[in-house]
Amino acid sequence: MNAAPSLSSPLPLIWVLEDDPGVREVITQTLVSRYRVQEFDSLDGFELALTQSAERPKLLLADLGLGDRSFLSYLKTRETPLSQDVPFFVITGNDDLPAFEECVAAGASDFITKPFGRATLTGKINRLLTHHDQPFQLDQATFVALRDGVRSKTLTSKEF
Repeated sequence: MNAAPSLSSPLPLIWVLEDDPGVREVITQTLVSRYRVQEFDSLDGFELALTQSAERPKLLLADLGLGDRSFLSYLKTRETPLSQDVPFFVITGNDDLPAFEECVAAGASDFITKPFGRATLTGKINRLLTHHDQPFQLDQATFVALRDGVRSKTLTSKEF
């Protein structure tokens, strides 16, 4: 754990699942002033914490391409959707729209491609944590998002 919570109000906990130590360090340095961060460099360590940790994170940031296994394969083989245990978004080294669509179908809230800016990362996290209780639905046939009964404009494939 890289940040201690304040005594009056604990900072939200974010888990980072990333096998690249440099990327993991950038993410942690970006988040540590606003969140408590727990890092994992493998799915095995993450799975162990998921089963044994008393505190669930507010959000998981997970790299799709891990050294030990594919995060997408992991999502597909779980008995229950990961999003039932912890909200998450994926980090990827490429702009692979079909893989992202599969992650959304498996419960991912968003994604970010490497390299990413610190402001983009914190903006996405803040948005997700602020709107966590207000899920939206995606219509793949029409490229429209729906939240609280309100339809978005038709999105481009990249926005979707």
